[in-house]
Amino acid sequence: MTLQCEQRGAALVVALPAEVDISNAAEIGGELRALCRSRLVDAQDRPVRLVVVDWSAAGFLTMAGTALLEDLHRHLEQLDVTTRVVTDRRLPRKILHLVGLDGRLPLFDSLQQALADAEGANSIGARQRIDPPGHAHASPG
Repeated sequence: MTLQCEQRGAALVVALPAEVDISNAAEIGGELRALCRSRLVDAQDRPVRLVVVDWSAAGFLTMAGTALLEDLHRHLEQLDVTTRVVTDRRLPRKILHLVGLDGRLPLFDSLQQALADAEGANSIGARQRIDPPGHAHASPG
C-alpha cells in the first residue's frame, strides 16, 4: 500500500508518498482510481465533496507525479469533487507552475489551510482512517 487516506467530515485526505516516479506511478494511479470508485462517501453515506492531496513529503515532482495528479483532478472534476494540493516546498510548486497545474489546482502550504478553507469547515474536524480498497489496516497491538 502506498496511499494513506483519512476521512475528515466531508473531505477525504490522501497522503501521497514522497516520491512518485515511473517505478511506482502505475501502482499509485491504480490505487487512486480504486479510491475514487469506492471511497467518495463518508461513514454516514454522504458524498465527499473535497479531496485534499497531501504531498507535503515530496521534495520534488517528476513528470509521472504531475501526470498522476492531473489525471486525478480531471477524474474528480467529472464527479463534481474539488481537488486541493498541499505542498509547502518551493521546487514542487515551481514544477506545478511550469506544467500549468497551479492555475487549475488550488495549492496550500498546510493541511489545516486546505481543510479550513473548505465549505462546511465546521464538520471537517473528525478524523476517521480509511484504507484504500484491498488493503486492510493492521490494528496496533
